[in-house]
Amino acid sequence: MDNPEPHRFSQGLGGVFMLAGSLALWAGYAALGWGLVWLVAALAALNAFGGFCVGCALYYWLGRLSVPGFHKSPPAGAFPRHAPQAAAGAL
Repeated sequence: MDNPEPHRFSQGLGGVFMLAGSLALWAGYAALGWGLVWLVAALAALNAFGGFCVGCALYYWLGRLSVPGFHKSPPAGAFPRHAPQAAAGAL
């Protein structure tokens, strides 16, 4: 029911942060590495348990700023910054 592009962007951004955290840990920057890894874990938990996708909100925010490549808008009737709910008879 939602656009797939914001979710792909969010997953890619999480992957980049995990890679950066792993490289920081490998290079000996433990505080930076663990900070990035725990940031991704906290944001994933917020999405899983709270239904709020920070990466999706960032995607739509970049779209409102007219950044090239970020052209999708949230679905009609979606509550701002929350995942759209399925219609009552859509089960």
